[in-house]
Amino acid sequence: MTDVIDTFKCILETLDLMQLDMANFTLQVARPDIIACSVDLERKKFADFLAVQNDGLEHTRKWLLKHVNTEESVPSNIEYDKFIKNVLKRAFVESCADLLDWDADIAHPETFMLDEERIRELKLKTFRLICIATVLLVTISNSGPDLQSISQFKQSVKEHISILLQSIKSMKELNDVLPNVAEQVVNDLKEAQKTFELPEMFQAAEANLKQQIIDIGKPDHKVQGIVKQRVKDFFLDIIESSTAAPQKVPSGLTALQKELTEIAGQFLRIVSHNSTVFCIYYYEIMAAALPKPTT
Repeated sequence: MTDVIDTFKCILETLDLMQLDMANFTLQVARPDIIACSVDLERKKFADFLAVQNDGLEHTRKWLLKHVNTEESVPSNIEYDKFIKNVLKRAFVESCADLLDWDADIAHPETFMLDEERIRELKLKTFRLICIATVLLVTISNSGPDLQSISQFKQSVKEHISILLQSIKSMKELNDVLPNVAEQVVNDLKEAQKTFELPEMFQAAEANLKQQIIDIGKPDHKVQGIVKQRVKDFFLDIIESSTAAPQKVPSGLTALQKELTEIAGQFLRIVSHNSTVFCIYYYEIMAAALPKPTT
């Protein structure tokens, strides 16, 4: 380069990139210490919170014990401490999965106070993902065997559905937008049939597909219920294994693997950190609720 202005411009751009790389490197090096300090700090702040509350673990206790049989006796072949930890681990995993389908009218557990906003965001993403997956499954199942095997068609339908459902926040909003989704899906289906020189859809089949998509907004919709349960089971496996990488994506959701694993990874980080910080309180709640071993 011979132009002085262009030369200095490129030098400054390079320096900006070097500065960003250095900042990222510094954060990476300091990350273990930051995490360690954050755990101690959160525990201290939460202890201060409990000190001024009559019962600062009321909602946490209800949340954690929901999946526990408090009358379960201690097996004779296992130590009491290990028994408590086993029950706690199982209950914590199932309770955490409930957070992504949390009733807005019920207070979150006190131990998740700092993560409420992030959990609400992930809950919304999960809701949209379930809606997208349900529409996609209904569409593919009605598109015929020829189109079902064409990944280009499925990808195109998925992208268009995702755009139309990207801003919904409730079942009411879903119902409002589903007629538009049905129209778009039928248009995509017709376009694919022309592109790949396949027989056109009959008018009756078109009307049936539109109605099936509109029916997804019903609270007891079976396909949506199945998708919702599969997503929940996937999250349960992720939390239990403590890694988002090796888990197999549920059947029917492979087209949304990237989005599903992204949500799972974000949720796993929240849950893992929470478990590290508040495990002492969870153990005490479980030990107080379960019967003591017989002597």
